[in-house]
Amino acid sequence: MAAFIFLSCNLKVEIDTTTPHQKLLEAIIRIAPKQKQLVMSAAQQLRLEGRQEGRQEGRQEGKIEIARNMLQEDCQISFIQKVTGISQHTIEEIKKQIEKSNKK
Repeated sequence: MAAFIFLSCNLKVEIDTTTPHQKLLEAIIRIAPKQKQLVMSAAQQLRLEGRQEGRQEGRQEGKIEIARNMLQEDCQISFIQKVTGISQHTIEEIKKQIEKSNKK
């Protein structure tokens, strides 16, 4: 996809807004047009997997933030484990990071 910008001096400048992924899909479809449905299905599956992975990472980051806040409120590690589902080792690492940043 291209976007056009018209400058005040009547000069038209084309800016390519196509992502590398879109360019790859278009190239594959040009090479094998009969496989378009298969290629598009694969692209949709990859997009879906990417979204799911992003959501999972976001949930994990949220849990870590909750654990960090609970540690700053002097909650016990065992309680933080119950609430967040994060391992004791990870909670202890977060605690070390907090202690290190407090020393600065």
